[in-house]
Amino acid sequence: MHEYRMIYVMKRIFALFVTVIMAIAIAPRAIAGPTVVGVDGTIVQLPIDILEGALALNDNMLTKLPGYQEVVVKYPQSFGLFTFSAIGYDKSVAIGKAGTINAIKQAQNGDPSVPVKVACHSQGSDVCTQANDQLRNDGYNQSSVTYFLEGNVDNAYLGIKVWIPHIGKNGVFIPGPGVTLGNATPTAGSDAQINQVSYEYDGFARTPEYPINLLADLNAVVGTLLEHGSYSKADPYAPNNIVSTTPDGKITNIMIPVNVVPLLTVAKFFGLPQQIVDIVNPTLKAIIDTAYSPVPNGPGTYPTKAVTVKLFPSKEKLQTDIKNVQQGLAESKNKLAALFKPPIPAITTSKSSSGALNKPTSSDSSNTRSVTQDVAVQVQQPKRNGSSPTRINGQHRQTSSVRSTSPDTAKQASNIHPSTPSTVSARDRHNVKRNASRGSGNRSVRNSSGKS
Repeated sequence: MHEYRMIYVMKRIFALFVTVIMAIAIAPRAIAGPTVVGVDGTIVQLPIDILEGALALNDNMLTKLPGYQEVVVKYPQSFGLFTFSAIGYDKSVAIGKAGTINAIKQAQNGDPSVPVKVACHSQGSDVCTQANDQLRNDGYNQSSVTYFLEGNVDNAYLGIKVWIPHIGKNGVFIPGPGVTLGNATPTAGSDAQINQVSYEYDGFARTPEYPINLLADLNAVVGTLLEHGSYSKADPYAPNNIVSTTPDGKITNIMIPVNVVPLLTVAKFFGLPQQIVDIVNPTLKAIIDTAYSPVPNGPGTYPTKAVTVKLFPSKEKLQTDIKNVQQGLAESKNKLAALFKPPIPAITTSKSSSGALNKPTSSDSSNTRSVTQDVAVQVQQPKRNGSSPTRINGQHRQTSSVRSTSPDTAKQASNIHPSTPSTVSARDRHNVKRNASRGSGNRSVRNSSGKS
């Protein structure tokens, strides 16, 4: 009996030991060391994902960092019924915020000097904005934390969530997607460093400020479809990016310009010729850009308060918009004219080794005859002492004080253009010889008079 009791006790002790070992093995352990935390955007919850998150931890914003671990925050990433999920947007973001805060704290494990880089996309950028606010309010040291926000819906410069002004105290709750609008706060600074990047026409990160411009609204919808899921291809370090910072330098905003508006990109995909795209784009882009305020550019220019929707632009902005549209029209007009303008042939002449002029390279025969005739008349013109006009081919030309035309010069003139017939008639050549003989006779008379 005593032996059975001992065996029973030993079994209980062994079972307890195994339970403790397993609990230790499966319990979440704090992550020690530098960490990259990924917080992805909205996905469609179906048995087969038809829309995957666009965040890439090793994209141009976060290249593979030596010694860094990678941790992905798991949360619903839902938009209510629009993503076939029972969890609404607000609840999804709340769950993601808690997971992000936990991942940051585990990565640092009580040491605020451990570097943590948090990459967030779309809904994930909203998660990271709220996590940053919570940690700041709790007094947590984030001096070694860096946030990278892609397609930030809380962008103070026209992010779609802060684009809507505050409505009442708590905003307005929309049941279908489960999202509250009219109560969002823009991404704000803390002791963390925040870098955010957005494409120029991503409608979630940069919504038209003046929605009365319906063309800009349609372009923003198309731009969202083309650009919002393409941040893994973005280059935040390109030299033509428009970069601005808050006055304290804690937030850096990077806007990637888009040369061709999304509407024309889609039109080109469906067969619109590239030449037509190039002609129309300057004017269309100028018209669409009237729906936005000037892009913040330079240190201290990024707004600390949200830029919200407006109905009509100011008089000053309207005048500037008119000038910009006129410039766009002028550029389109120039491109259209250049498309139908024929090339101008160039006329060039060269000299051979003997010094004679060669045939002009242009194929324009009228220009060739004009050049040949002008040179031939100048060379074959008989010269007299003093300067006097002489009529040749019905035109008066000025002659210089040269005694006579040498045979070599006449021969050179005749060889200017071998394929062109002589431009001086037989009667003109007779007049030239007669004038030359008269000039020599006059000189002999004067010489004989001088000797007597």
